Amino acid sequence: VISKTFQLSSHPILGDWSIQVQVN
Repeated sequence: VISKTFQLSSHPILGDWSIQVQVN
């Protein structure tokens, strides 16, 4: 999960939050 979060880090915060919520 951390790995994916890091990759999304490059994208906007909204995108990062979207992935985090989906994973949760």
